[in-house]
Amino acid sequence: MEYLPDDIDRVDIIVSEFMGYNLFTESMAETVIYARDKWLKPNGLILPQKCYLFIVGVRDAQRKAEIFDTWNNYTVPSTRDNENETDGVDDIVFDFSDLRKAVLRRPLVYQVKENQVPSTPVDIGYNFIV
Repeated sequence: MEYLPDDIDRVDIIVSEFMGYNLFTESMAETVIYARDKWLKPNGLILPQKCYLFIVGVRDAQRKAEIFDTWNNYTVPSTRDNENETDGVDDIVFDFSDLRKAVLRRPLVYQVKENQVPSTPVDIGYNFIV
């Protein structure tokens, strides 16, 4: 929400629809905080008032290889039919290291089995009413 109707300056309640990890990945937290600071009356309510995000370390070698190895140098095979051919295009190698850095900054959300969780969950909850 970027504005209120002209005849409304402040509100008593802000209701947000954030769910799951979208609170952080789709900037929902920033939106709720912006609305709180700009339009919420003193002693107003935000519903829901608290959010909880649990972070846990995961062990998944196959998924790790898929994610990390994908962004290493990628080779497009030659168009030659055999090694003795002189026409055609040599193998082309792309360096995706910069793209790899950007991709690895995104949160990865997927289901894992209990035996893939070798750590204790950490709650990084946030209370929108300060």
